[in-house]
Amino acid sequence: MAGAHLVFVERTARTIARWFFLFVFVGLAAAFSVAGCLPGDGILAITAFACVAVGATIGFLFSIPKSAQNSDNYQRASAGSAAPDNNAPKSNTNLEQISDWLVKILIGAGLVQLAKVRSLLEDMAEKLSRCVLTTKYADAHNGMLPPSGITDPFCHPFCLFLILYFLTLGLLTSYLITRLWLPLMIFKTEQGLKSGSQARSYLLVSRQKVNETVEAATQNQLMLQDALKTLEIALDGHDKGVASETNDRLAMQRSKECQKLFPVHRTLGIYMGRLAVAMGSLDQAIDILQQFIAAWETSGEKLDRDYAALLYNLACYKNLRAEALARENKNAEAEELRNRVWADLKRSILYDAENKTEAGTDSDLASLFNNTSRLKTAL
Repeated sequence: MAGAHLVFVERTARTIARWFFLFVFVGLAAAFSVAGCLPGDGILAITAFACVAVGATIGFLFSIPKSAQNSDNYQRASAGSAAPDNNAPKSNTNLEQISDWLVKILIGAGLVQLAKVRSLLEDMAEKLSRCVLTTKYADAHNGMLPPSGITDPFCHPFCLFLILYFLTLGLLTSYLITRLWLPLMIFKTEQGLKSGSQARSYLLVSRQKVNETVEAATQNQLMLQDALKTLEIALDGHDKGVASETNDRLAMQRSKECQKLFPVHRTLGIYMGRLAVAMGSLDQAIDILQQFIAAWETSGEKLDRDYAALLYNLACYKNLRAEALARENKNAEAEELRNRVWADLKRSILYDAENKTEAGTDSDLASLFNNTSRLKTAL
């Protein structure tokens, strides 16, 4: 939700900024058409930007958000807390207090001196109109000063409108941007400061507390790395003839927990199958690989070389199981199982052609090619 909110705020702020520049362009275009000369354009442009700056300052003062420590909810929570967090960073809120004072002064003075505010705006418009007319006349008459009584009934109201237009535009844009963007930035900054101050205490809490604060994806990756490392240790023990039942049990336990998080992980599935075979349980190895393959087929993941590797290992273990059935004189069951092995092997080769070459020399599959319908060349 926080990420979606951030995207929404950024998108809205960009929209407001685009509309702001559009209105600035329209206002300046109208002003330049009235001025009619380069000096007049400059005077009106400077006046417009000054009005935007004044309006933006007022809008900023009106919309400065209160920090959490100055909110009523925070004050009540702190008063009722048995152990307030004295180590949490506190923001410097002088600007908030100044904003409150200035807003109250501006509103109070504006209401009392409303007539003077009106006369002030009209006086500014009159002076601006006189400047524009002077520059316009001088430009048209090769630098000559106009007569003192030169007037234009359109220029004065236009200048008044220009001042009000850009004051309002700056105020509204600054207010909206500050209301939308500034609270989010303050919140993210305070969260970052608070996280930094609490980093030392986080190292001392229990593993459960640490796991709650670490990102879920990072936790899962750490679990996967731990499970794979434990599996490698157990398999290495079997290869060197120093297998440990404790290592085997621990590796299989951690791997099964990790399988819930990574049900389509190639290396995890293959290692678990190998360990089950090393522990003397072909049926368990077959069951493990079938679980990974079933999860892969229902997950929507692309059937690729990793999927083919799981199928290939499953075919090897099934064929070893068929050999065991044949030794028990269960030839019919063994042949039926080999037919399934053949199907798995062909599917594996379909997604990874290199498995065809490997199958021809793999001792686990040597007994598979025992009739005319299942020859190595038939792959």
